[in-house]
Amino acid sequence: SGSVSPEYAMSSKSTWLEQFDASSFAEETIYILGAGSVGSAVADALARIGIRKLRVYDPDRVAEHNVTNQLYGMPHIGLPKSYALGEILGQQLGITIDGREAEAGPETGLGRIVFMCLEPMQVRRRIWDAMKYNGATELLVEVRIMPDQGRVYTVNPQLPSDIVGWEANWYDDPPAPEPGHCGRSRTARPIVMEAAAKAVLQFMQWAAFQAGQEEEPPAQELLFFVRPWRVYANRFGAE
Repeated sequence: SGSVSPEYAMSSKSTWLEQFDASSFAEETIYILGAGSVGSAVADALARIGIRKLRVYDPDRVAEHNVTNQLYGMPHIGLPKSYALGEILGQQLGITIDGREAEAGPETGLGRIVFMCLEPMQVRRRIWDAMKYNGATELLVEVRIMPDQGRVYTVNPQLPSDIVGWEANWYDDPPAPEPGHCGRSRTARPIVMEAAAKAVLQFMQWAAFQAGQEEEPPAQELLFFVRPWRVYANRFGAE
C-alpha cells in the first residue's frame, strides 16, 4: 500500500527533468552563498546541468580538513574557496564563475535565484530579513545539514505564506560539533552530496513549474534522515 511502481515513478518524473533547458537561464546570474561542503557541490551540480552564470560568495580559504567533504583537493589548500572553486569548474567544465572572497550579508545585492549554503543560522536570518519583500528574489533554496540528516527549503521570500512557513522552522545555532577522526568534518561527503542533489532538483522542478512543464511547484520543505533512511516532503500550510 502506498508504493509506486518504478515505471510510474520514471514516467512521472522524467518529463520535466528531460525538458530542463539551461539556456533559459543563459543571461541570468544565480547566486550561491557559501562555497563550503554544500555550496561547492551545488555549484558543481548547477554547472553540470548547463548553468553558466554563477556568483559565489565565501570569505574563507581551503583548509586541510575541507578536503574530506568538499570539492577541493590538496593543491587548493590555502586558496580562497571562491577562487579554488572557479579553478576547478574552469578546468573540468570550461566555465568561469564570478567568485567573491567576501561574506554575503544583508547589504549584498541578490538576484532572482539564490542558493543559501551558509553555516551560521544567525547569518542566514539576517540575509533572509533583507530578502523579504525586496522585490528581487523569487526563489531561495536553503540547505541545512547535520551529521546524519539534512533539510532543503525552497521558498519565495515575497510570498507571505512562504515567509511564515520558513520562519516557523527557524532555530538557533546548535553548538559546534567536535571534529571527527584526525580533525575531519563529522558531516560525511554522502550527506553533503545528497543535500546538494536535492537542492538542485528542487531548482529544476521550480523551473519546470515556471515553464508550465510541471503541475506542482516543489515542496517547500524536504527532510531526509539516514538512521534509518527516511525522506519527507512538506508543503507549508498543508494539513
